[in-house]
Amino acid sequence: MTKTEFINRWIGTPWEDRAIGPNSIDCWGLVYVYYRDVLGIELSKPSDHIDIIDGFTNEVVNGDWIETDFAEDGIMFTAFHGELARHCGVVVSPTMVIHSYGGNDNHGTVSINNISVIERKFGKVRFFKRVK
Repeated sequence: MTKTEFINRWIGTPWEDRAIGPNSIDCWGLVYVYYRDVLGIELSKPSDHIDIIDGFTNEVVNGDWIETDFAEDGIMFTAFHGELARHCGVVVSPTMVIHSYGGNDNHGTVSINNISVIERKFGKVRFFKRVK
């Protein structure tokens, strides 16, 4: 699947906590599916028993990813409140990301936004490239 096909397939899909498709998806699920379907890389499958903080720790802190100083097509972004990872998605251009954002009181969807929108909402955005 190409990046464009992926975007066209998922844009507007409803957010649902811990979902990985086909009818709904959360932020880590979207990263998981992008890496699997577009890049051909298997990540840790999302679990009903793991949240974004634990998922971030399992994937990033264990050394499978390195932090980069800039947004690069196809890498993961992680947004933080303080020091805690709270949201993630995929960079699709040097200034734009695709992500699935919602909550129990916010029925969100998959959308594409400028990175600055994510920074304003969360405060800190970091970029990570898969190395293993």
